[in-house]
Amino acid sequence: TNEPYWSVISASNLKSSLLEGKSKRVSFENSGSITVDHQLGYIPAVQIWSSDGQGSFVMSDLDVDHDYVNKNSFVVNIEGTLTGYVLYV
Repeated sequence: TNEPYWSVISASNLKSSLLEGKSKRVSFENSGSITVDHQLGYIPAVQIWSSDGQGSFVMSDLDVDHDYVNKNSFVVNIEGTLTGYVLYV
């Protein structure tokens, strides 16, 4: 596909997890904030892609608040509303 994705080859610094090393995608539509409950037990790398209004997606620089205590969720804070998707690994 033409969509971006990640693959982790050496995950020695990550806690062992069933989904470790595989990118996950969460789509959102007209959303002001997104809460992702990933249950990975570590802080994942996150990218946010939003619609450019012309049928494509662009990487967005948005505020992401991770749960540094339990390390099982994060919140993407959006000013206004956007449609797109979150990638994390």
